[in-house]
Amino acid sequence: MQMPHNCSFICTDPKGEILRSCGEMLRNNGYSVKVINLLEMEKSDCYNPFSYIREETDVVKLITNLISNTTPKGATPSDPFWEKAEGLFLQAIFYYVWLEEPPARRNFETVLQLLGEAEVTEQNKPSRLDVRMKFLEETSKLGSAHPAVKQYNKCMRGAGDTVRSIIISANSRLAFLENKQVLRLLSRDDLDLAELGIGVNGDGETKTALFCVIPDSDKSYNFIIGMLYTQIFQELYYQADFNCGGRLPIHVTFMLDEFANVALPDDYCSLLSTMRSREISSIIIIQNFAQLKALFKDTWETIPGNCDTFIYLGGNEQSTHKYVSELLGKGTIDKKSSGETKGRQGSSSRNYDVLGRELFTADEVRKLDNKKCIIFIRGFDPIMDSKFIPFGHPAFDQTADGKGKPYVHVPNSGGGGQALPFQLLTPKALSYYEELKKKGENVYIDKIDYKDFELLTDAGMQKRFISMEEQEQKEQLNREQDNELMYAQEDVPEPETAGTKPKQAAKEPVPEPEAAGRRLEGEDTIMNRMAQWKYSKEQKNELHKMIALGMPTKTILAVFYPETDVIKMREIRKTFQTVRHSEN
Repeated sequence: MQMPHNCSFICTDPKGEILRSCGEMLRNNGYSVKVINLLEMEKSDCYNPFSYIREETDVVKLITNLISNTTPKGATPSDPFWEKAEGLFLQAIFYYVWLEEPPARRNFETVLQLLGEAEVTEQNKPSRLDVRMKFLEETSKLGSAHPAVKQYNKCMRGAGDTVRSIIISANSRLAFLENKQVLRLLSRDDLDLAELGIGVNGDGETKTALFCVIPDSDKSYNFIIGMLYTQIFQELYYQADFNCGGRLPIHVTFMLDEFANVALPDDYCSLLSTMRSREISSIIIIQNFAQLKALFKDTWETIPGNCDTFIYLGGNEQSTHKYVSELLGKGTIDKKSSGETKGRQGSSSRNYDVLGRELFTADEVRKLDNKKCIIFIRGFDPIMDSKFIPFGHPAFDQTADGKGKPYVHVPNSGGGGQALPFQLLTPKALSYYEELKKKGENVYIDKIDYKDFELLTDAGMQKRFISMEEQEQKEQLNREQDNELMYAQEDVPEPETAGTKPKQAAKEPVPEPEAAGRRLEGEDTIMNRMAQWKYSKEQKNELHKMIALGMPTKTILAVFYPETDVIKMREIRKTFQTVRHSEN
């Protein structure tokens, strides 16, 4: 109830009680309410980890995230070879999905389909995935340097039984996803995680409440929340560091109820110590310190050590009582003692002393009044106060526990179960997205006449935007491939055989640049020709094969002109290949 107008927040909500009670209140106060619901998945918004991949390193982060969250905590570590080999195989699959599949198919359902194509046959016949990767190698300009092909070939070099075990291990790890409801939840992305810290459409004002509803009796799919939390941290750190000058415009708070039951990033301790500078904070809710000790072993003390405020509400675990007692420290008490001796020469004595005593012994902490709490704030003395009664809060009547309506979340279901691929933007939001596009983010801007826009159906709108994304991705990949070619080695020595002159792969079939009416500024190199002259995609593809084959630079330059037919280039390459083969 204190949240409205203060910050965006992510709330772990066992059984969905907080969402049901406070969702309507938050929406009425201008919040954008989003829900990941593992209890009733059909009522959940969708979350697609592939939507947050910007570059190749993000694929590796996603796989590390997946393996970390699907490995049971405290499990006996096995041979690291298998986990690394499995990660290598998944990299090939994920790279293929990210780079080669259309936007609508970049999700875990496609990953499972590709995994189903992988096999090792007894007759050593190629599997469907082998054929797919071979076709990609032959048709892609990057050839064997394509990230998916490169990682796949590394993985397939092993013995048949080894490769078969790797495939089985990968399928076993993702077996939990073979569920229609789970695949729907992971099919697309409705969350726009960056909006938690930058506002809806980057307006820097509209706050978001993200509820993660988890069952309290079944942890089977809690790894999805663990993956989500890891990507939230990664996305918020990225926005803060690269788009917001180091600090998010909207403060973001993680309310981590059931802290011990949700898989968190392995480096959560370091995140807790660095998030504050980026306008991110955490509220950790645990039942006792034994849970922290089980999760973080020898480093558990860094969790309360990095928290400015610690509130003890009561409990029944011995080590927690002792910790709170020691944290309270000692107080000074006066001691008065008296004695008397009776007898013929009786005497009496009185002694005054000053002693130190725990403010609360562990036993007294255990018996703390249920209406009281103990508060520790960094830099201040401990405080014992009465617990706040929420029924008197000014906003209580807006909740379902007061006079408000229970919140019922309606997932973003656009056209026929697909999220609408557009939003109406303010001028401020439009300028924000234009700025993101300049920075190379996955933003696509289209211009369309208003009348044509009115005539577009949901399906037509979705198709239009998907086509734009595919075209943008192809152009980006072409630019990357051109860079690969431009930085190809320029000085490849001519092949020679001892005692003989080097053989020519082919005669120079085209005139010099000057004779062709072309001028080349600077040195005559492959890089300069690529930069100054225009070549077709087929010519660039043939050039890549020539370089990969090891053809000398002079031989390549003799044929690499825009006027040279691709068929002629191919013939020269094959002639060179034949000559080299005969020499060997």
